Amino acid sequence: MKRLSNTFLALAIVAFALGVKPSDAQAEAATNITATLILGTNEGGGVDPSLRRFERHLKRLSRFDTFKQKGRGSSSVSVPGNGAISVGNGHRVTISVTSASNDRLRIATKWTSGNRVLVNTTVVAPRNQPTVLGAPSQGSGQYILLLVAR
Repeated sequence: MKRLSNTFLALAIVAFALGVKPSDAQAEAATNITATLILGTNEGGGVDPSLRRFERHLKRLSRFDTFKQKGRGSSSVSVPGNGAISVGNGHRVTISVTSASNDRLRIATKWTSGNRVLVNTTVVAPRNQPTVLGAPSQGSGQYILLLVAR
């Protein structure tokens, strides 16, 4: 009787362990989120060479002709999971990432500068495609955040 009870206990522990372990369908590998801080203006300076591959997206979504990279950072985040990215000039991005349909990611984004919240939004982002967020205007320009999930 004691042997049967020990066997049952061992099986119950194994079943419990298997039951709380995330299945392969629920847990994905980590994704890398890159955040680039950009200053958009109409100074006539063109597009920073490091931003050329995003030029079409930047010009389509803003009213500026000059784009300069001001900082960049990245974070490897489990899906689902959370992360934080420092992008320079006192700007910080906290993210919460979950899966969405069609190999897209739902990214809850809180972009701050010091203690000031610039943007607090959720976007559904395709992998390997830029997502462009704009902060309130800064004088004659505007800070822009470009997110890419890989």
